[in-house]
Formats: sequence, structure tokens, C-alpha cells
Amino acid sequence: MGSSNGISRYFAKVEGDIPISALLYDDESIITTQDGVGLYNGKEKAPNHQNGTIHLTSHRLFYIDAAHPRLYSVSLSLSFVRLTEYYAGFLKSSAKVTMTIGSSASDENAQPVSDVPKSSWVCGVCSFSNPPSASDGRPKCTLCGAPREVRNDRSAYSASAPTLSTPPIPSAPPSASGSSSTKSISCPVCTFLNHPSMLTCEICSSPLRATPMRSGTASPAPEAEANSKSWESIKVSFRRGGDKTFYAGLKRTLMGKAWETEPRARAGNSGVSTPGRAGIHGILQNVTLTSQATDDHMEDAFRDLDALMAKAKEMVDLAETLNKKLTAYEELQKRSPELSQLAPSPESEDITLIRSSLGRLGLPTIAVTQDMVQDEREYHDQLARELATVLQDSKNGLMSKRGVIGLDEVWSGWNRARGVALIPPSSLMDAIPYLSNYTNPPVHMTTLRSGLRVLYTPHYSMPVFTTRLLALLSTNPHTTVEIARTEGMSVGLVEDMILKVEEEGKVARDGGVGDDKFGGSGGEVTWWPNYLIGYVWDGDTG
Repeated sequence: MGSSNGISRYFAKVEGDIPISALLYDDESIITTQDGVGLYNGKEKAPNHQNGTIHLTSHRLFYIDAAHPRLYSVSLSLSFVRLTEYYAGFLKSSAKVTMTIGSSASDENAQPVSDVPKSSWVCGVCSFSNPPSASDGRPKCTLCGAPREVRNDRSAYSASAPTLSTPPIPSAPPSASGSSSTKSISCPVCTFLNHPSMLTCEICSSPLRATPMRSGTASPAPEAEANSKSWESIKVSFRRGGDKTFYAGLKRTLMGKAWETEPRARAGNSGVSTPGRAGIHGILQNVTLTSQATDDHMEDAFRDLDALMAKAKEMVDLAETLNKKLTAYEELQKRSPELSQLAPSPESEDITLIRSSLGRLGLPTIAVTQDMVQDEREYHDQLARELATVLQDSKNGLMSKRGVIGLDEVWSGWNRARGVALIPPSSLMDAIPYLSNYTNPPVHMTTLRSGLRVLYTPHYSMPVFTTRLLALLSTNPHTTVEIARTEGMSVGLVEDMILKVEEEGKVARDGGVGDDKFGGSGGEVTWWPNYLIGYVWDGDTG
């Protein structure tokens, strides 16, 4: 934020004309909301922030201006809040919550929002590209946990930095400490040279700060005192009440410190957070925990799938039981109508519901599984019986309206009809030899010229198809599309069958002037009967 807005540099500008939920992080939640508030920068009113709505979240504080939400809406990371104070108001003075904000003396890399650019940044330790959201609060790498190193001096941002109500930290004179900050830190245990921003060794995780790092530096107490001088005071004025609820929520949120685990929680989709380790050890630990969480999610998914399959099988069993009872009642009604009147008769609506529910499952009988039969041959025979129903059912059979179908379509349609206990392609191949025993007309399998395997009825066997094709071509030549339209088949399937007839020498093609296969520009192939078959040349060229 610039000084023209009269607000602290620790605030970041946000687009207040969009819903507040769109501004939140994945793991961020709203604690409380209050309208009719204004902001103070120290003891002075912030001129452009006197009428708006304040939103307290688990990570930030949002001020959405009522008059100009796009220009003057701001947010503050709660990690910068050091002290809070509550004023209940008196007479015409409204209730206020005072927050003292600033960088922590214990966190060298914590920078005001105006000093840390809001953009993607690369970790200086592991070279991981972090998202802009990882710049909030105390920026740490979302992969290895190393603190962000702000390479730019504050002077680089002096042009855009706002005017503060308190003077900034005076620049320290050049000393030996300035050069030491750029040197690697030697681990006192394993002697590994660590990055200067590391708090623990990347190899053995031993503490590094126990080693004297800066010769001639001042004691921590004056350092903290100098840091506190740069703290600023921000007041939130409540003109329509809600101050007590806000202050109670603020204290709970500051005690919870959800933002300290924020970067890692947002970095991993699985929600895995690693302990306070950084560097190589942190990367390896993060990868291990993420992999473990993925395995756990996969195991849970497979368990849910097994439970779903078990429930589906129970539903099929129930539908089959009801179907058997209905079938027994219908047979009893046919044999002896007098006895059927004594038994409780189901309503026609109930019968329709049960039969339609069973039909939606795809099978009029229960799906055959290997544990239901005694030997493998019987299993394949029962599979063939079931497949025959799927193929030639009077209404929804795969071959009820056509006489030839690809084996891939049969396998997918059959598994879709079974719903449970899916079968592999090998079981389909084992069941096909028994298929002709349960189909009428009988269904057989053949392999076409392209390698495609199809099931067909006698009407579409190659001898019958060849006879029908020659009869069609005896009147006029036809293209592949015209033959496919006549046969009621797909163009690709018909072309495969015609090529097989061509291999036998019974038909001949006329590529036309424009056929690509004969050097033309794309004319359509026309098929003729092979009039030269059996012709013997007498050698006469005249």
C-alpha cells in the first residue's frame, strides 16, 4: 500500500469487489465479520478507511471498504500482530481494538508486506518455485521449510514504501556481521556447510544457532529493543457494535497461530504437514509423508470400492430372489388358477418395478461367478449361457437388431450388464466355443483381414455374405458406403469383409481417376464382380 492511503505498510491491497470467500486460502476460514468499522493509523484516522466491513479469518484480517472496495480494501497477516488492547468506548467515543504490528526480532527473514513482493519466488536452498501465497507472514519454502531470503535491499522499495507514523529502523553500520551473513554456516556436528538462512543442519538436523555466527554483534536485548521501535499501532473503531465478539475471536486466533503451518498445508494437496525440519531432511520427510498419505487414500478408495461391490452384489441377489418368487407365482397361476387365488398376489405395479429394476442391473438372472460352479468347464458353459442372453435378448440384446458385432464391443457391453464380478477378456474367449449351444440363430466368431474379431449369425457368414454381395454387384457396381447402407453395417466392418472377399478373387475394385491408392486425388473405390475369374487367354492380341 502506498502512503496515499494513509495506512501501514504491513497491509496488502486486495480486490474488495469480489466475494470474501474467493480471497481465502484453501485452509483459511472466517472467524467473525462486522460492518460499520474504521481504521486508525496510530492516533490519526486513516482518511480512506473510515466506513467498511472487517473480516477476521484464521490467518488474516480483511478490511473491505464500503464506498470504494476495489481501491481501498486491504488485508493484514496476523503473523505481524505483536500486542492487542481493548477499549470499551466512553460517551461519544466508539469501542476500539488496538493492534501493535511489526516484525519479530527472533525472525530475521520476516519482512513487512511492502518489502516482500507478492509473486512467485524460488527457494535459495532447494530451488523450489513457491506460490505467491507462501509470501504471507513469515515466508518459508513449502517444500524444504527454509525461510525466504529477501535479496533486495529496502532501499529498492523506498520509492513505493509508505510514510510511517514511526521512524524506520536505522541502518546498521557496516561490520564483520554483514559479510558473515552471506557465508555458509558450518554444522558443529557433521561440519556440513549450510545455507546462511538455515536454523538446523540439512544433513543431520543439528541446531546451527548454537555456533557463534556473528562476531562483535550486540546482545539480543538491544536488538529486540531496536526492533520494537519500528512497531506500529493500528486501531479498529467499531461504530455499530460487535467489538467484544471480534476481540474474543482475535485473541483465540492469535493463540492458535494457524498461519505458522499455513505454507505446508497449502503446498500439499493431501494435507500432509511435516515437522519443523528444513533442508534436505525436510524434503525427504515431506516426500515420504506425502507418499504415505497417497497410499492411505488409495487403500481407502479400494476399500470403499470393495464395499460398493459387495452392496451391489447384495442388490443383485435380492432382485434375483424377488424374480424367482414372481416366476414361481406366474407358473402356479398357469398350472392351477384356483390355488393362485388363495396365495397373496403381488400388485401389477410391484411386478413392473421389480422386473424393471432387475432389467436395469443388466441381467434377468444373477451374474455367474466361478465360486458358483464346481469345475472350469461348467463355469465357461454358464458364462456362455449368460452371454447368449446379453446378445440375443428380445429388447435390449446387443445383437437383437444386427447380425455382426465386434468382440471389443461385446466384452464392454457384457461387463456393463453384469455390474459386479467383472470378467477378463480371457474368460470371454473361453466362453465363446460354447456360445452356439445357447443362441438361436447360432453365433460364431471369425477373424477379419484387419485382425478384428467379430461375432456373427449365419446370415453374415462369409459364404452367405459373398453370395449376397455378388448378387448386388451383378446389376450395378457399388461403393463401400452404398454396400454398408444396404447391409445395415458400419463402413469399416463392411470394408473389412469386402477385402476378405477380394482376397478370394471374387470381386475387383475400380479405383477411379481420383483414388489416392492409385495415384489420384481422392476418388471413391467402386466394387465390381471379377469377370476375369476362370478366363483363359488364348494369346490373341488382335
